[in-house]
Amino acid sequence: MRWMPALLLVSLASIAAAQTPAPLAPPMIQVMGVGRVSVPPDVATIQFELRGEGATAAAAGTTLAEKQRALVAGFAKQFARAKVETSNTGIQEARAKACDNQTYRPRLSTGDCAIEGYISTLTSSVRMASPKDAATAASLLGSLGATNVRLTGFTLVDRTAAERAATKAALAEARAEAEAIAAASGTKLGALLLVRDGSMPFYQADMMRSDIIVSANAAPPPPPPPPPPFAVEVTPRPIDVEVRLAVSYLIGG
Repeated sequence: MRWMPALLLVSLASIAAAQTPAPLAPPMIQVMGVGRVSVPPDVATIQFELRGEGATAAAAGTTLAEKQRALVAGFAKQFARAKVETSNTGIQEARAKACDNQTYRPRLSTGDCAIEGYISTLTSSVRMASPKDAATAASLLGSLGATNVRLTGFTLVDRTAAERAATKAALAEARAEAEAIAAASGTKLGALLLVRDGSMPFYQADMMRSDIIVSANAAPPPPPPPPPPFAVEVTPRPIDVEVRLAVSYLIGG
């Protein structure tokens, strides 16, 4: 049959192609460069809470709104450029202490578990453009009626310049390491072949906890004028910005 020789030639060609070795990668050196710069933070964040109490939910909300307006106005007198932001708010029923042992069971709002009042809560934060004044701002918030005032941290508004500086340092470190390896190996460092991000992914979970304290529903007397805040200057630690790069160089030639 005439088609047999042709089939045999095609089969031999396929076998030869399969046995042809893949092209070898060019000789190279792969190194890891790490660049790190430290820059002073330019933003401080303070978190705080406000609460209002009343015989009805509307009364508790009204009290809270009044406290919020007074706090924002008083805080702006000293820190006009600071930005106050609200994260969450809620209203909770306040019941008698005898109802505490029924927390995890269905309950009616009668008898020991009758509602005695309402508590309205508000969680807010302040972003300070002057980190050194953050502690002073926190003391002022406390004097204006805020509770659970805490300085939560320092950050950078824009990390671009710091990341560029860290990237430059990472590339310089990678080249110095590659040159040292090439010299010790008796070869010559060639052109830059590949640069990629060498950082590892990481995950961070922030746990937020809020406690609600039920107090008596009797309206407290008006608070006295807040004392002037005491000045506390803080020196925040510089922010470390790190860049990791995996770098490949050709060698030889």
